[in-house]
Amino acid sequence: MIKYIFIRVTLIFSILISLSTSTWAQGIKFEEGSFADIKKLSRTSNKYIFIDCYTKWCGPCKVMARDVFTQDTIAQFYNKNFVCYKSDMEEGEGREIARTYSIAFYPTMMILDSTGKMVHKIVGGKNTMELLAEGEISLDPNRNLSGQILQFRKGKSDTAFLRKLMLATYQIEPEVQKEISKAYFAQIKKTDIIRPEIYPYFRDMETDVLSETFVYVYKNSDQFVKVYGEDATNNLQQKLFASLDNFGRAGNEISFMKVTEYFINDTSKLKKMMGYQFRSIYYVFHIDQDKLVKSLDEWYKYAKNNNDELNKMSTLIWEKTDNKKALEKGASFLDRSYFLNKDYNSAMLAANMYLKIGDKKTALARAKEAQRYGKEQKIDINAADNMVKDLSPAK
Repeated sequence: MIKYIFIRVTLIFSILISLSTSTWAQGIKFEEGSFADIKKLSRTSNKYIFIDCYTKWCGPCKVMARDVFTQDTIAQFYNKNFVCYKSDMEEGEGREIARTYSIAFYPTMMILDSTGKMVHKIVGGKNTMELLAEGEISLDPNRNLSGQILQFRKGKSDTAFLRKLMLATYQIEPEVQKEISKAYFAQIKKTDIIRPEIYPYFRDMETDVLSETFVYVYKNSDQFVKVYGEDATNNLQQKLFASLDNFGRAGNEISFMKVTEYFINDTSKLKKMMGYQFRSIYYVFHIDQDKLVKSLDEWYKYAKNNNDELNKMSTLIWEKTDNKKALEKGASFLDRSYFLNKDYNSAMLAANMYLKIGDKKTALARAKEAQRYGKEQKIDINAADNMVKDLSPAK
């Protein structure tokens, strides 16, 4: 009888233990509801928010959901210390969360306070031990991301600290990272940037192409090429192109034009052409016709013997603007292109440009020439045939 009771007690105890750990065995408990509900729950429970920012197509996100979030040690730590939430960054509230917190890489996991303020940010797939370590760091105000940024704001500026913080904020808090990079390189002699223990921080972290540091490296790029090869030049060019893209999308004309000066002030005619090309493209999309025409005039000085570039620029003008002065410029470029290379493509591009301008007579003449060259080239001339048919006087 005693043995029977002992077995029953042992069984009940085992069941209770199993029930008490079943929550952890199921993995992280992700709460349901809106983001506002999660912040409210964070306030009432006095816990930070852990949010898994994922997308359906993200492979590493799926791996973490399957292999990491389900681990008992992870579940115990995160369920105890955080209100856990997950959101698809491409659906519903997730889109706004992605915009608000500049989520650009997946997976990204964030630790937020109850007001939604960023405390810590974790980017990229992590294994169990790494995610535990990040969780512990996030709870330490001296080590989490917001705490370190606060230390920086209060004046902590030793180079070892700044190097570490640059790495921590890289591609996570880009605007803050720019400030940290500026503070770091302000303490570095320009002539020391080439040193192997310093150059990687410039190569990987310095994204401000208008900074004194970037200007120095650009002007002295030959020295860096001697040490680091053509990768040094490629790195500079990639940063310039990325900046042009960013400033162009933002409509930041002043900064965009400053970046084009790197090309315009170069001794290479090709670089000069590229600089004025960038300016012209900017004004096509941001609709400043007077500046566009002026920029096109400068661009033409370097592109007038390049058939392909003449055609590309003219096509862009034809597709993106209705301004007559710009269209007339495009037509003159196509006349030059046609002079350089009399073929179906050049003739047909000119025909379309003159038609858009309203010069049907010249458009018809170019379309007929396109027919002739197309037959000689033995290519499809349906477009030319249709234009000739449409523009020819009725009999």
